[in-house]
Amino acid sequence: MQRGDSLYTIARKLGTTPDALMELNGIRDPNGLQVGQLLKVPGAAPSPEPAGKTYEVQRGDSFYTIARQFNTTAEALMAHNAIRDPNSLQPGQVLKIPESSTSGPTPGPTQIDPGGALPNVEDKQYTFEELWPAIQRFSAQYGADPKIVAGIVKQESTFKNWQVHRDGTGHGLIGLDDNGELPRFEKWSGIRVGRGRNAASIPPERQIEYLAKTIGELTAKHRSGWAAARAWHRGDYWAMNDAKGYRYESYIRQHVAELF
Repeated sequence: MQRGDSLYTIARKLGTTPDALMELNGIRDPNGLQVGQLLKVPGAAPSPEPAGKTYEVQRGDSFYTIARQFNTTAEALMAHNAIRDPNSLQPGQVLKIPESSTSGPTPGPTQIDPGGALPNVEDKQYTFEELWPAIQRFSAQYGADPKIVAGIVKQESTFKNWQVHRDGTGHGLIGLDDNGELPRFEKWSGIRVGRGRNAASIPPERQIEYLAKTIGELTAKHRSGWAAARAWHRGDYWAMNDAKGYRYESYIRQHVAELF
C-alpha cells in the first residue's frame, strides 16, 4: 500500500475488483487500509520461501548474539551473508543461517593450542601488527569493533604480555586484575591464572578472545562500542558514565586515531 491508494485504485491497476481483493485478504472495512500494508493479489503465485533457515534482525542484536542462538560463530554468519562490516546490522534485516547451524547452548571459548599462533611468553613485547590478525578474527566472531578492541589492548598494556602490571595486580595484554575481570576470565577460560607475582602467563589469543567477547556483549547491550569501552573499565553499572569512564573513552579514541 502506498499513500493515496484505495481498494478501487489497486483493483483497477491489477484488473480485478475491490470485492475480490477484500475477500482474498479478509478485509471487512474498505476504508481501513494502512500505508505499507501488504495485500494478496488474485491469481498471483505465492512468494517462494527463502531456501534454508533465516533470521530477522531485532533491535539490539549483534552478529555475536545471533550466532549464539544458532550455535555458530559471528564469523561464519558474516561470511554466509557476504557481510564485511560487523557493525552494519539493521533491525528488520533478514540473515541466512549457515546450514550446519542449530539452535543450542552457547559455545565456550574457541579451542586453540595453549600457545596459539602467538607465543605465550611472559613480559613479551608484541607489535600491533602481530596482534591485529587475532583482534580482527575474534572481533568479527563476537560482534565487537576491532578498532576499539585494539585501542583497549594498547591502553591496558601497550601490547606487552605482562606477567603482572606495575601496580601489582593487572595481568597480561588486557589488564586482568583481582578486583575486576580476572575471576570471570578464569571461569570462562578454565585457566587458573593466579595472583600478583605468582600469576601464570596467559595465552595471548585467549585474552584477546575474552576481550572481544566482552566488548561484543557490552556493545549489544548499550548499542555503542564506546559505551562498551567505558563499561569494560568502570564496570557495567552507573560508574561507567562518570568522569573516569569518559576519560577512559577519550584515551581509547586517541589510540584508535593513532593506530588507524
